[in-house]
Amino acid sequence: VEVLKGAISSEDSVSKVPIYKFNQPFSPYDTLSEDIAKMRSNAINIEYTTEEVNQISINSLLHKKHFDLINIDVEGLDELIVNAIDFDKYQPTMIVYESFDPFSSSKTKELLNKNGYTLLFISGGSIGYVKNESWAKTVFLYIGSNFMSRNIRWFQFIKHIAVEIDMHIFIMTLWT
Repeated sequence: VEVLKGAISSEDSVSKVPIYKFNQPFSPYDTLSEDIAKMRSNAINIEYTTEEVNQISINSLLHKKHFDLINIDVEGLDELIVNAIDFDKYQPTMIVYESFDPFSSSKTKELLNKNGYTLLFISGGSIGYVKNESWAKTVFLYIGSNFMSRNIRWFQFIKHIAVEIDMHIFIMTLWT
């Protein structure tokens, strides 16, 4: 498992962005918004610190390593990240992202269909698309906030499957 610390973006940038981190392990409250950090701090009575991290564009990340499965969970910016993928260069086998309105048509769904993807599932707010071809070995990329705090059982399941099918796991923790 390889973990990167950064803020995912739709474009390349050399600037750093502030992250407002709450003083608790695997905090589900960490955010890129100072206003939200202040609101959450007042609501839960926990202090936060500020740290600067690099911005990493989705295409820069995909250029560094091949991924068969990309799972995007960035609290409302998922479709922005999917729409920024350069499908002429990168063709992951499966893309999963969240949507506030998963049953409506969208620019993202049209883009995925245009690039040879088929709707595989809708579960809650999550939408899964698969490339119109078969796949065997998988490299898994999770893009989301606070992976371990929200998804420990799911991660254990994926880890078990990874051993069975020789899947490589890559996790990028992000803040929203």
